[in-house]
Amino acid sequence: MRKRYPLTIKIAFVFAFSLLALFIPYYPLKIALGIIAIILLGLTFRRFSVLFIVLAIIFVVLPSGIIGIMNSSLLPLSFIQRVIPYYGNKYGFSASKENKKVYPDKFIKSGQSITLNVDDGLEIVFDPKSTQVEIPSELNVERFDKEVEISSVQNVFSDKTYVVNIGTKYGYKDIHIQSDGLLLKGKVAKKIGSLSINCDGIYLSGVLKADTFKLNCDGAYFNGEIDAKNVGIDADGVLTHLSLKNVQKFDMNCDGIAGGITYEDTWKEFRFFFVKASGGYLTVRVPKSAGELNRETEGVLVNLMRY
Repeated sequence: MRKRYPLTIKIAFVFAFSLLALFIPYYPLKIALGIIAIILLGLTFRRFSVLFIVLAIIFVVLPSGIIGIMNSSLLPLSFIQRVIPYYGNKYGFSASKENKKVYPDKFIKSGQSITLNVDDGLEIVFDPKSTQVEIPSELNVERFDKEVEISSVQNVFSDKTYVVNIGTKYGYKDIHIQSDGLLLKGKVAKKIGSLSINCDGIYLSGVLKADTFKLNCDGAYFNGEIDAKNVGIDADGVLTHLSLKNVQKFDMNCDGIAGGITYEDTWKEFRFFFVKASGGYLTVRVPKSAGELNRETEGVLVNLMRY
């Protein structure tokens, strides 16, 4: 006679395998443990269990595993780009010899507002000690009163990534960025009034300071810090190891999300945290001495931790 385990024991097994899949760095083992957890969860709730298991493996485990393996050392980046060279170059993260990084070679006079419209890869380095803007001479520059517009020559088959250094010692009224692949790094010294970004893929590794931060993109990887009163993010897929400071309202809408968000500062009353997704898992860390975090989440499992 088959032994029947209580529901709590089954859930505990699911939780244990899920945690192992989350923290183990070896991606084939991640996939295997994730599949085991899904099968156990499906068998726990027997109605529609087969359909649940099949759909979860197809739409969650396999895509996550493939992305993880592509980003790990199991497959060299150059191999991936040889298989899909267009997308490797389009998103500005190519490491192959075919990709050309164009470094800045001239200084331009800044303005209160900066607009960057680049139909290629773009790497922006924020310099907290500088007051100047340094760009490659291949980029076009136009001025409209106190606004500076920087653009590239449209070329669908371009494989270039332009590097732009922006001094942030004195700050800006607003900065607008539009590009294919975008890498943001460095540190913003004085807050930008409004920082808005529209791109295909973004990698954030720096420290951003703004009153308002808005992002619209396909894929995003956050491994930096955002210091802004209002944060609005609209993306397809998000992998996050993000730190937040002074964020009164955080609003994210995405298809899939994974990772963690950490509030680095404290507050007395309350703040707002909104996340809407089709699926995913998110750990939100809040200081013990911080006030209330009003949360509204949909489609994503959020684990709130006080530290």
